[in-house]
Amino acid sequence: MSETAQSILGRAPEFAEADIALQKRLRWQCRRGMLEMDFLLRRYIDTAFLSSTPEAKVSFEALLCLEDDVLWDYLLGIKTPSETDFQQLLNAIRVGFTA
Repeated sequence: MSETAQSILGRAPEFAEADIALQKRLRWQCRRGMLEMDFLLRRYIDTAFLSSTPEAKVSFEALLCLEDDVLWDYLLGIKTPSETDFQQLLNAIRVGFTA
């Protein structure tokens, strides 16, 4: 970020650059085989990811490692993951981004 941009926006928190880099990398991984799933995942990463807890960020990255059919079943609530962190994150993706 240029000095001019920093002076206009103020000094960003130190973790922001690493989080933004992670967000960019994960945004690419949000591209899946289904447009509907792409929409849900991209909406979360674009609107709530940076403000989420560090635990939610780790969970989101792990969630993206799942196979599309498993992830889709979780997003629709057809199946429930055993991991509590996944459950909270999936609820946030579905209903309001509070993770």
